[in-house]
Parts: sequence; C-alpha cells; structure tokens
Amino acid sequence: MPSSTPQQWIKAHFKPLPAIPGYLEQALNIIEKEDLDKSNLSQIIELDPGMSSQLFNLINGKRKDSNRENLESIQSALSLMGEESIKDFIKSINSLGEINNTDCKQDYLQLVVRAHHAAKHSKLWAENRHSLGVKEIGIATKLHDIAEYSLCLFDYDHYKNYKINNLTQLQSYKHSKSIWGFDLHQLALELSHKLNLPDLITEAHTTNEIAGIRTLGIKLACNLVHQADIGWYQQEMDDCLIKAADHCQISYDKMCTLAHITSIDAAHENELAVNFHSASRLVQYHSDSVIKAEEEISESKPEPTQPETATKTTTERVEPTTTEKAKTDDPALNDGLLITLKKLVHGYGEGIDVGYGQEGIDDGYGQSGGDYGSAALFSDLNLGSIGDTDFVLPDGILLTSGNANLPLTNTESGFSGQASGQGEESLDALLGAFNENDITRDATALSFDFTVSEGINAISLDFIFGTEEYSEYIDSYPEIAAIFVDGVNYAGFADGSILTLTAATVGNGNFFNNDPWNNGPIAEPLDIEYDGVSAPLTLHGLLDTSLDVHTIKIAVSDTNDGILDTGLFVANLQGLTLGGDDGSGTAVTDPLLPTTQEVGEFEFVVDVGDTGFGIDPSQPIFI
Repeated sequence: MPSSTPQQWIKAHFKPLPAIPGYLEQALNIIEKEDLDKSNLSQIIELDPGMSSQLFNLINGKRKDSNRENLESIQSALSLMGEESIKDFIKSINSLGEINNTDCKQDYLQLVVRAHHAAKHSKLWAENRHSLGVKEIGIATKLHDIAEYSLCLFDYDHYKNYKINNLTQLQSYKHSKSIWGFDLHQLALELSHKLNLPDLITEAHTTNEIAGIRTLGIKLACNLVHQADIGWYQQEMDDCLIKAADHCQISYDKMCTLAHITSIDAAHENELAVNFHSASRLVQYHSDSVIKAEEEISESKPEPTQPETATKTTTERVEPTTTEKAKTDDPALNDGLLITLKKLVHGYGEGIDVGYGQEGIDDGYGQSGGDYGSAALFSDLNLGSIGDTDFVLPDGILLTSGNANLPLTNTESGFSGQASGQGEESLDALLGAFNENDITRDATALSFDFTVSEGINAISLDFIFGTEEYSEYIDSYPEIAAIFVDGVNYAGFADGSILTLTAATVGNGNFFNNDPWNNGPIAEPLDIEYDGVSAPLTLHGLLDTSLDVHTIKIAVSDTNDGILDTGLFVANLQGLTLGGDDGSGTAVTDPLLPTTQEVGEFEFVVDVGDTGFGIDPSQPIFI
C-alpha cells in the first residue's frame, strides 16, 4: 500500500492538472486576438479541469488571504483579472500532451468525458428544480472528481489497478482504500482545500448525508455516472436513481427515462476522442411505462447540440452462447434499418474490388489476387473456445489486410497475403489521435449508406478482431481496425482502447493467446490462423440525428509494412432505440434490394460504380 493518508500522497505526488491540448489551443487563440473575449474564454476554461482548477487556485487563493469567500464561477474569476494577467495565466499552463504515457492520457480524457456526462445531469436537474447558479453547479460537478484526475495523471500504475477493480470486480468509487489506503473522497477534500476550489466541491465530499439541494444534486449526478461505468442495471445504480428521483421530485420511472435520454445527449455532445462507457452500457428496452415517462418530460428536455465529428469508441464485452443472437419480439430493436447507397472501397480508392470469395478476381491495381481476396463472407462462424469464451458469430463478412480465404486451422507461423498495398486515411487519423506514430499499409474497407425508421437512434454490430502479428510484433506493427458510424469510430476493446496491437491493449487482457509456438503456446488453438484474437464484442454506435442518410465504414489495415495479416469479423447489424425513444419499428422496404427472412439481419448489394472489377452486383452480402 503506497500511501496511508491523503496528505502523504499529496506531498509525494501533487502537481497542477494540465490542460487538454485542444482546449488550451483554443484559449491561446482567444488571448492572441486584439479584443480579448472573456465570455468565450470562460466557456473554454469551464470545459477543462486543468485550466479551471488552476484559475480557482489563483483567484481564490488571493481572496483567501483577504478572508473573502471562494468564487464559484469562471466568469467571476476572469472578471477580476486584467488582460495581461489573463494572458500570462493561460501561457503558464502545461499541456496534457507533455505526458508521454498514452494510456494515462486516454484514461484521463475518459474521466473528463465522464465529468461532462455528470454535469449534464446535475445542470438539468437544477434547471428543473429552478435552482440558482446552474452554471456554477456544472463547473463544480466537473471538478468533483479532482482526486481521480490527480491519481490517474500522477500515480497511474496504482490508478490502473483501481480502474480494473472497478470494471472487473464491480467495485465502486469508495473501494480505493485497498489501493491507496484512503478513500478518494478524503483525497478530494484535501485537494479541494489545497486548490481553493469552490465550496460546492468541498461540501460534496463531506460525509454529512444532509446536504444542500445544490450539493446533493452534484453528489447524485457524479454517483450516477460512476455507477454507469460499472453497469446501468445493478443495485447501487438503482439506489442512486431512487435518490435522484426523490431529489428531482419525479417518479422513479420518469427518472430512469430522463437519465437514459440525458446520457445519450451527453454522448452526442462529446467532443473528445475517447470512448463513452456510460452510453454504451445502456440496455435497450421499450415499454409502455418508459414511453409514458418520456412523454411527461418531453417538454422540459433541452434540445441536444449537434455532435462534432470526433474519434471515439464505445464497446462492451458479450458472451454469446449460440451462433445466433437472441431475437426479441420488439420490432424497434430488430427492424427499421434500410441500407441504400453501397460502396466497396479498398485503401483510399472508391469502388475498387477487394475480392470476397475464391475467384481470383482482379485486386483493382492490375494484379490478380491469386486464389483469394481480402474480404469474404462467412456463415455461422465457430472458431472454437478458449476456457469459457466461445468464438462464434452468425453470418457476416470478414475484412482482412491480406488473405480472407483463411484456413480453419492454425498451422502457419506467418500467415500473410496482400490486399490493396495502400493505406487508409481514416485509420491513419485514428492512430494519430491516440499518439501512435504509425501509418497504415495494405488496407481493406467497406463503406455503405443507410436510412433508419423513426425512433432508431443507434446501431449495433458484433465483431471479433484478430492478428497474426501477435505476440512477436507488439508495438512495432500495431495493426488496426475500426468501424465508423457517421464518421465516428465506435469499435474498441472492452477496456475502451482502440482495436490495435500495443503493449497496453495486450497487457489489459484484450487478446486471447492463440499461438501454438510462442508466448506460452496454447495446446488447442482456435480454428483460425491469427495468433492473437479478441473475444466476441458488441459495438453500439450512436447515429447523428441531424442526418437523414447515415454511413458505416468498416476498415482494417496492416501498419508500417504489408506483411502478416490482420482481420475483422463483423456480423449482426441491427438498428436500435437507445434511451427509450419511441420508434414505430416499421421496416422500410426497397424493391430493388433483396429482403432477408432473418429478423434482425440486413442485406445489401455491393455496388462498385464504374470500375467493374469482377464483382457481381446481384451478389448479396449479409452483415
């Protein structure tokens, strides 16, 4: 146990929180303008825990010397500063980009997103109760987890263990004593005093259960999103929702619906390139009580802002027991998605044939693909089992960085084929967003447009990611795959990291060892050549509700060279209603497309435009 008291931890580890690079850049741009706009600057600072906590420390520290009360708003703090003082302050702040640990930075960004999520709840509750200082409640909510911010950034090895306990052992915020020797609320209270943070924050971390209305809303909102990281449907979350309903003076059913809708809105508004666990863990349901509750709150529900195109991932582990996903009688979960414009793309080109069978068709670059293509259909995939995990998927498509005609064995130590020989720009951007200084080679991508019925606001896909680079070339060749929904990547491992081969993703247990020769060779490997394979995972992708036509792009690629293959098995595409939105669930039909007899599956026909490299446009692909 590294520390026994919060004071000892602070003495050994404390540093001011750095600013998120994007927010810091915006702040620097504002102060460089001839007329410094304090209002715009305050809005940026409010988004960033580093800048806001340092500003409160600066201003409230001076007020403390004069025995004055702490300020609670960023706008008020800036109003006491001259332009030169503001410029000097912004320029003095360190950037999160100066931290070298990529996993540490990603986890910190996830915490910031979670704080924005909590603030969405606390501010809405305050508005519904007509409380004063809604903006102050929002900033206090975002700084509530000051202890967890600091532990993540400045004591990451121990924080990583704490995070794993949260997600795997269903432990909540209060179980930090087993890691550090003290409660995180105790550390937050000490840091709040040290940083001269608003009194709302210190009050929210006291043990007194009898709190003021504003403080109680902050505590409940933060507890709600903490529980959402563990799972929406567990006892502590239910207890939190009961207390929140009482706080907001509404029914329990109404609070459940309000919480779901607010979480979805918060996910849509997220600008940071990270996954949004809480929204991904929403269980989809549709009942009369939920519809009724939604109608009751529809007038008070604020209009969501339009989402920015960002790179983020939301994934949760599933444990399939059969080769086919369980069906439901609820049409809102199984119907309502029509694929329209289709496009098969290879690398950066459009309409270039990647091959999907064993026809030896042209690869689009004037060379034959031999007896394989880089994409292929599969039916009732069953690769076997490792321990209690079954590697099964229903009918779908495999995209690879080489040979999609995979032997159902693992007998080669270096299974490899050639795909396009070209990189993929969206995958390069994704690697760059996570500070992976690698470039893609030999990519395969499938892209198509689709429309949805009223009420459908998300899609789901099941997938398995595998690579032959495992485990000899971890980090050296971090092969990558992604699934972009309306331009946003939602594919990732269960711990939130993107689908790539790094020491971090391997270390967090995202890959099953399927290597018969190395790394503690497995006695009975799966029926697949890839030496490292993920468990079957489910992706939930939020749709951009401002669009009439939506887009999915599935992409996979080698990095840095085109040797040793990587593949992504994708199946079970479905339209979903998240947050209890009322959709008719009526499927839209198109006489030009084949219709599927399997509820919950969607067919579409590949259309390669004018290139015509050997693809039969009447050949359906099932996902």
